[in-house]
Amino acid sequence: MKKIVLLFGLSLFTLNIQAQVGIEKSNATDSATTERIYDIQQVDKQPKFPGGITSLQSYINRSLKYPQISRENNSQGRVIVRFVINSNGTVTNPQVVRSSGDFCLDMEAVRVIGSMPKWKPGKYKGKPVCVFFTLPIVFKLQ
Repeated sequence: MKKIVLLFGLSLFTLNIQAQVGIEKSNATDSATTERIYDIQQVDKQPKFPGGITSLQSYINRSLKYPQISRENNSQGRVIVRFVINSNGTVTNPQVVRSSGDFCLDMEAVRVIGSMPKWKPGKYKGKPVCVFFTLPIVFKLQ
């Protein structure tokens, strides 16, 4: 059973990587909004989580639920997730860009990022724009 779950997870992870490559090649636009997506270095004002970085860390700590199977297997690691903060502050398209090596940890990180509240959007030339944002999520057993 574990082999089936592992194979399923690996196939989903492979599809996720292929989707990321497609996004990278897509002239940096979000197909749903047809707005250009800027890299964080390109904007005049970076997106901001409500309450700042400490509130973001607090939100992640409160929202993370360590997957039971990962806990049983003593899995730990860091998942790096890339997502888009739309011009209205909505978080969309969370994707794993660097896996922890544990599919369940990766999916939990994506879930938490996808459930974030609206951010204050980034700005370019005084106008709100879509911005790519990358965030590490650390899973550590205590």
